[in-house]
Amino acid sequence: MKRLLPLGLLLTGCSQTPAPPTANAPRVTATALAPTSATPSPHPENPEPMTGWTGKQIDIRSGKTTWSRETGVIGHPVVFGDVTLFNHIYHTRAVNNKTGEDLWSLPGRLVLSHPSPSEGVAYLFSKTETHAVEAKTGKVLWTYPRNAETTAVLWQNLVSLDSESGSVVTLDRKSGKKRWEVPGKSISSDGHLLYCAQENGVVALDAKGKEVWRRSDLHPFELRGTSQGVLFYMGDPVASGLGDLKVGTVSAALSCKDGSTLYEKPAGYAWIGPWNEEAPYAAVSSSTDDTEVVEPRTGKVIWQFSGAYKDVDLEGSYLLRRKLGKSIEVLELKTGKILLSLPIALSPISYLAVARSGPFLYMFTED
Repeated sequence: MKRLLPLGLLLTGCSQTPAPPTANAPRVTATALAPTSATPSPHPENPEPMTGWTGKQIDIRSGKTTWSRETGVIGHPVVFGDVTLFNHIYHTRAVNNKTGEDLWSLPGRLVLSHPSPSEGVAYLFSKTETHAVEAKTGKVLWTYPRNAETTAVLWQNLVSLDSESGSVVTLDRKSGKKRWEVPGKSISSDGHLLYCAQENGVVALDAKGKEVWRRSDLHPFELRGTSQGVLFYMGDPVASGLGDLKVGTVSAALSCKDGSTLYEKPAGYAWIGPWNEEAPYAAVSSSTDDTEVVEPRTGKVIWQFSGAYKDVDLEGSYLLRRKLGKSIEVLELKTGKILLSLPIALSPISYLAVARSGPFLYMFTED
């Protein structure tokens, strides 16, 4: 699947024609961090210096660079109001997204949560623990003695974590107390049910961990529930339509209500998104690298573009596409209108990242 891994796009709106980026944006120097107090030495449990890379934050609405600073190797930004959190080596760092100044740092990697968090709580994991942290201050609200492997799924008043042990644990989001645990991985939710992959198929669970429906003919490696009542599936061939296919990956859309297949894409297609549950449309790439933007429930193609763009990502109402070494563009997902277009000339060790919420594009380049 053609995901540019430290990419994620932003959730709030933008419709103005962007202006050229500001070349003389303020450059800031990292300040003392809290709760980490003493100057740490490079170690898996301590942050390395924020040097060696340059990070920029660009406002999609205006096209202006709002700040530029030394950052170190960071990625997967998540925006909580005026605070942006980044993974940095084995730490999570918070910066003021208006100025780029450091706010706090804590050991542990930022867990990518679905949907993008709205209550101001981030989830960090270390080797043995998962922490719920107030994004604005870095205050640890609770700690659960097991780490999440990749994802924290927020649904109802719960948070579900997949783990290295091959099981899914569901906690009370406010207290961190364990509610229930089931075997599984590749978890997702539409806000009402939790979906996870098990050895004998895909299962949908309610808030008490009770099974609502099961598809034993599915063997997914990617699931994504949406608020439109559609569960996007990628994995081994489903029984209907492509059941005889022995090689390749099937991309299908299932009903969140009962797990029935709404439609399938031909062999060679792969979902690019949505990775945010509120995305109004979905995107899928073909074996020729063409990209289609489709209506989630029917698969109807809304608009499409050619395979000249090798890296495509979408979050919320926006789509990002890139021509390596040439340009990066942010488009309105519904219409394909270009909201921001920037020329780039990046070396192979450079990468791009876009925050998961807020009208910002983040770019990181090795100095």
